Amino acid sequence: MAEGQSKRRFVNRSKTGCRICRARRIKCDETPESCHNCTSTGRKCEYDIQRLPRQLPGKRSTVGSIVRSTNIADGFRWKITSDERLCFSFFQHRSLPTIIGYFDSPLWQRLVLQLSQVDQAVYHAVVAFSAIHADYEARGNPLAIQSLDNSWQRFAIDQCGRAYALLTARSASQDPTLQQVTLVCCMLFVLSELMRGYYDLAFTHLRNGLQILKDAGCRQLPDACPTHTSTIEQSLVDTFSHLDMQSAYFGVGEPVLPVQLGLSLRESVEGYVKPFQHVCEARRVLDRLMGAVFQFHTSVSPLSPTEISVKYGYLSTRQFDLSSQLRHFSRAFDPLYKSVFAHCGSKEKRGVDIIYLYYLSLSTILETCLLDRTKEVLNHYTPTFENIVTLAEAITASFTERPSILLHMGVIAPLFFVSTECSEHEVRWRAIRALQSWPHREGTWDSSLVARIAIETIKAEEQTVKEGGQSSHVSHAYTTVSPEDRSYGEMVYTLDDGDEVQSRSFSLE
Repeated sequence: MAEGQSKRRFVNRSKTGCRICRARRIKCDETPESCHNCTSTGRKCEYDIQRLPRQLPGKRSTVGSIVRSTNIADGFRWKITSDERLCFSFFQHRSLPTIIGYFDSPLWQRLVLQLSQVDQAVYHAVVAFSAIHADYEARGNPLAIQSLDNSWQRFAIDQCGRAYALLTARSASQDPTLQQVTLVCCMLFVLSELMRGYYDLAFTHLRNGLQILKDAGCRQLPDACPTHTSTIEQSLVDTFSHLDMQSAYFGVGEPVLPVQLGLSLRESVEGYVKPFQHVCEARRVLDRLMGAVFQFHTSVSPLSPTEISVKYGYLSTRQFDLSSQLRHFSRAFDPLYKSVFAHCGSKEKRGVDIIYLYYLSLSTILETCLLDRTKEVLNHYTPTFENIVTLAEAITASFTERPSILLHMGVIAPLFFVSTECSEHEVRWRAIRALQSWPHREGTWDSSLVARIAIETIKAEEQTVKEGGQSSHVSHAYTTVSPEDRSYGEMVYTLDDGDEVQSRSFSLE
């Protein structure tokens, strides 16, 4: 280097300070809430009050290694902080691959990632979701996060607030992408609140998103496949419809989106059923059937044997109609199932196994929901319950690395069904152990929570035997978790042989 030529100085860039000073490339004095540089020049200071700690919570170093060792592109049109970069990296390399563990999704694999890099509202919603996911996973997927006031949760709430503010500021605009952006943010808010355990708030976000789709004229299209229709739009509808179907089991209400009935049209006059051509097609049809069966089951389960007898004509007709649709589904699905196992990889095989698992479960739910709940009657279904558990265990074992959160329903609901309905305690406990072996979340379902509910169900039935000497089955139960004290849940239930409403509390720690 020639004498006198200045050398460029390399210094570490500040990771603190307000966004405006960093954008202006000047040193921030870091005055809390509003720095002097901004206030003295009439600028609106955007200071990040909520910061992440140097270390992630818990003992799982894998989370830290994923997010701290990965550099992401600096292609954003806005200034990002080191904390946001940390969470966005976690989303790319941890959240995104795990959430689509059962089925491919154009929505997650294309739209969400693309929008998060060009739209600031989606970006902040993604960062918020990732912060909650990182906290949830680093703590070992806890059943109850006692401290929702830690740094990661506060940071996530701050990021959600930024996303809300950006969406609100654009609410009156004619931006053609606004609806898509709003729906993606809404979906991320739903999943974030589910992980935090705020089910009511999550379902409110879900209903708002579904209403946007309904107002836009969207509907479920069970016979169309995303590869042949508007991929992104249909994937959005699919995702919200799937979450809507899941919420039906929790008594949230009727489906918001109108359903285009398509399965019955697959059967010709001669009784031939056209086989499904794609896994996504079969899954979409099954979602519609699953929602209908869940609604029927939740309407029947509170009824006493006398009430079922009085309404048996209507109930049996509805039962027969749903069973007939499931049989048609099976005939359309069988050729696809065999083809996938002959020609496709492990992920595709896992996907069709999930579909078959739900076919078995839904068929059994329909067959048993109007029967007398005696051990002699239920013993007939023990082999089917065992098959459900065996298949769920095989699906669980098929993962090389088990994800902590998935969008689609998988093994949890079928295992919960077996653990509360089977007459053989050995099979019920086998299902519970399968739930406990993989702490994770599938949409609205939490494996640890339903395992605890199943155990409490068995305890309630055993207590009845001890007190009265006669075995009885919990016929209708729902569980609540107090938002004030998230350390325990309360199960409210009735027994087959009585109308008395009973309750029992249990620890979530």
